[in-house]
Amino acid sequence: DCDRWCAQQESSAPPPRVVVHIKYPCRCAMELLDSSDVWHVYDPVDQFALVPSGMDAVLAQTSLAAADYAAHPEVVADGVAVYWHPLHHSNFRNVTAPPRDSVEAVGAHTTHNDTELFGAVEGALREVPGVVRFEHIDPAARFANTGGHIVSPQQTDAVYEQLAELDVAVLRNSGCMAHLNCEASRRWFCDRYKTGQRLVNAFAVGLPSIVWREQGFLDVIDSSGYPVIVRHVDEVASWTRRLVADRALRQDLRRLALRLAAPYAL
Repeated sequence: DCDRWCAQQESSAPPPRVVVHIKYPCRCAMELLDSSDVWHVYDPVDQFALVPSGMDAVLAQTSLAAADYAAHPEVVADGVAVYWHPLHHSNFRNVTAPPRDSVEAVGAHTTHNDTELFGAVEGALREVPGVVRFEHIDPAARFANTGGHIVSPQQTDAVYEQLAELDVAVLRNSGCMAHLNCEASRRWFCDRYKTGQRLVNAFAVGLPSIVWREQGFLDVIDSSGYPVIVRHVDEVASWTRRLVADRALRQDLRRLALRLAAPYAL
């Protein structure tokens, strides 16, 4: 709570050197700590916002977001420093998805019910031999006792255990900027600025993943040659069928995923 923090500050206490403002600027903190010795840093998280006045730096979620911020006229004029926010994963126990000979579950770990995407995967699974289930792992439901929030190290561990229930993951940033009725505007913001954190988490457990062509995910994949990148739901269905059928490909992607996740370990 911004106002409570400000009220508790004592004038005799040494001021912090850096204040990070999460999502919204804490104006009273900026007024209390207006010395040139204190750096105010803005982390918009999932807010696609202009840099609030008075900030010394901004943290961007993707490489494109960093480039866009760095070229923005107000950022340039105010001399605001721009940093591409580093991602990390918290798979401290090195949980990994078991490399099964046959696929049991393809799914998504997300709070959003992406009916278009999920329908494409479920349709593809009905066409493959055997019984392969689609699994929508909703962390809001799994952590209902804490209001859908992850508030303990044990719950952090549980995220990776949940991901390990899958054999193949499907990732798209669903529900982003849903209040906009213009698809082009939604794609402009979401494809450029949404973080690749979910892919880092999936890769950290070695999950072969069908990845939507969005900048946050592409930043993680970088120039690795990771092949399973899609932009249409029919491509999702095609890759679903192929990955279910091809154990060797799943094993190759597993190894590549773990290698790509390694630099993000704390």
